Amino acid sequence: MTILPLLSPLLLLMQGAPAEPPAANPPANPPQAMTLADARLSGCLAQARSDSAAAMAEADQWRAEITSGSRALPLQCLGTAYANRSMWAEAEAAFAEAAADLAARPAPDPRRLSALHAQAGNAALANGDAAGALARFNAGLGALAGTAVPGRVAAGLHVDRARALVALSRDDDAAQALIFAQEGNPQDATAFLLGATLARRTGRLADAARAIAVADALSPGNPDIMLEGGLIAALAGDDMTAASAWRRIVESTPGSETAARAQFYLQQLDAMRADEPAAPATQATSPQAPDSQEIGR
Repeated sequence: MTILPLLSPLLLLMQGAPAEPPAANPPANPPQAMTLADARLSGCLAQARSDSAAAMAEADQWRAEITSGSRALPLQCLGTAYANRSMWAEAEAAFAEAAADLAARPAPDPRRLSALHAQAGNAALANGDAAGALARFNAGLGALAGTAVPGRVAAGLHVDRARALVALSRDDDAAQALIFAQEGNPQDATAFLLGATLARRTGRLADAARAIAVADALSPGNPDIMLEGGLIAALAGDDMTAASAWRRIVESTPGSETAARAQFYLQQLDAMRADEPAAPATQATSPQAPDSQEIGR
């Protein structure tokens, strides 16, 4: 019997709408330099989370008040309100218009511009347009080129690019994007988790084991990391390590979606052990690596 992983963290990122709307990278200005427009944006974004209809009305009113100058901030709020309603095409259009508006201004803030491209890309990806999303993410990286913005910002965009590349079945390019992400922000456990997931999916179990070990060291006790670590261990024939990781998830996060997946894997592992004849002491009883077509809910 093959252990069939449910949607892995990487696959979850590339399929369907995210649970939360695309998040913006924080603006480059420090809090003490916040302008009145920044403060209004902050209020509008907060309203978008609690009352998206009111936020849309506020964004439209704000845009109407601007007779000259950039409309990027109200458009960003509008895109966030659309995203909270899972109106992904409208959200992408609003974020893209905001990015174009900002890019047309003298000396645009590269970090804010990059964030708008990233938000447009995430909306496109949630809407099933991986190619369009990749173009948006590439534009976000372009906005950062030659600037003093910290490398961790670009690293986040490389993670986004990897998600789009996986959706386009460009696994080798996705793996390279995740390497860039890991190098740009070596403290980002998510980049190593997704690298491990992709390595497992493509049959590179040794690479997967190395990446998941780094992720676990960066974020010990993280249920998603333990879930993936268990899968990698099971496919390598280490059933005891896999079962231990999944039991810890069930015990530490009862009732969670991750715990439900861990419980499912434990049941599959128990069924596999019951179905297989006793193996010689020197022979490992490991599940077969899952085919990508077998991975599903």
